[in-house]
Amino acid sequence: MLVRNYPRCVHENDYRSILLGLNYALLPSVNSLFSIYCATERALLNAELNRLARLHGDAFPFIDSYFVDNLGEGQQKAPTKYPVVVKVGSSCAGYGKMLIRNEQSFTDLRSVLMMGREYYTVESFKESLCDIRLTRVGSKSYAYKRVIANGADEWKRNTGVTKHEDLDMTPFYSNILDLAGQLFGGLDIVTVDLLVSSINSSQAYHLSRTSNIVTFVAPRRLSTVPRLFLKSTTQLPDLTIVTSMTTTEYVVSAFLVTWCTSA
Repeated sequence: MLVRNYPRCVHENDYRSILLGLNYALLPSVNSLFSIYCATERALLNAELNRLARLHGDAFPFIDSYFVDNLGEGQQKAPTKYPVVVKVGSSCAGYGKMLIRNEQSFTDLRSVLMMGREYYTVESFKESLCDIRLTRVGSKSYAYKRVIANGADEWKRNTGVTKHEDLDMTPFYSNILDLAGQLFGGLDIVTVDLLVSSINSSQAYHLSRTSNIVTFVAPRRLSTVPRLFLKSTTQLPDLTIVTSMTTTEYVVSAFLVTWCTSA
């Protein structure tokens, strides 16, 4: 099967019980249902990215962050340096994220967060020139640069009008996709975003949930909603690959069911 949308977003839009049921039934899918479930929880996903960063260092430069459980009024760790980005719970599409520039703003935000029970993570804010998206669909890999086209001062790279420029798939980029593709037992489709802070420096800041969930959207539309961005120049070949992977999973599943029944 092919999961085509993110099963968890804001408020009551949470369909993980359906995902758990499909997983319980042991249905095969393009990217395992287990990996899709893990990607709905930021803490689980970031833990795996932190593990890759600790194992591989500069080969997988994931931005440092820390976790706050938000379960009581006790002393909770505050940033020692600003600005920072606070990400609340496991929201997607840019929801639940704030750029905090000073201690007073952080104190104000924390007083609001304490009204609920969602955990949050805190990471250093990185000024950037642009970001780079790396995508692997089956055996095909792509890299392209994304910049804000209208000159707007957008710290969230998934907002505003953007333009894209194809890049060569370097060994550094390919290795990042290799490492990320090993998560949760292996991923058929994976996307990693790199934040470019200077001409010669890229820092991985987000393993897009596209890594596990695929929705086909219009060319030139790109966001951190868990959807695979298919460029107009590669859309048909990519659709063919995804279709082939999906039907292969179906055929294998049908064979196993038939074999077990016959046995």
